[in-house]
Amino acid sequence: MLRVSFKWLVALCIVGAAGVYSYQMGKRLASTELNRQRETIAALNTQITDLETVNAAQRAQIETAEATGRNWQSLYERDIAIGATKSLFELIQRKTSEGVEIGRLTAVVNAMQPRRACRREAERRGFLVPVRQQDVRRSPLKFAAGKLTL
Repeated sequence: MLRVSFKWLVALCIVGAAGVYSYQMGKRLASTELNRQRETIAALNTQITDLETVNAAQRAQIETAEATGRNWQSLYERDIAIGATKSLFELIQRKTSEGVEIGRLTAVVNAMQPRRACRREAERRGFLVPVRQQDVRRSPLKFAAGKLTL
């Protein structure tokens, strides 16, 4: 009976030692895995920080590109003729390609003035013109019905 108890005691000690050994191995493996996971987390945090920096730089580049695009768009809209102005530029280009001198076109454009609002009927004003009788006979001026005619 003692031998059987001793066998069970030895078997129990072996199972207990195996359990302690398994626990210690599991603890070491868990510690190693935990350290590996922490290193992975640290590497991923570093990568996230780097990506956020790159993202911010790219957003700044996008803003700069959009501002440049808006600037070019406003310059285009200001410099490129549309509507009646475009038709006028096309006419000028056609006339110069047909041989009309630029100087003549420039002179015509410079001589132009804004359209004035005129009344339809002629304006009449009366005024005295002192003339000598001799000058009247030789002059292209004519007097008829109390009016002076040129």
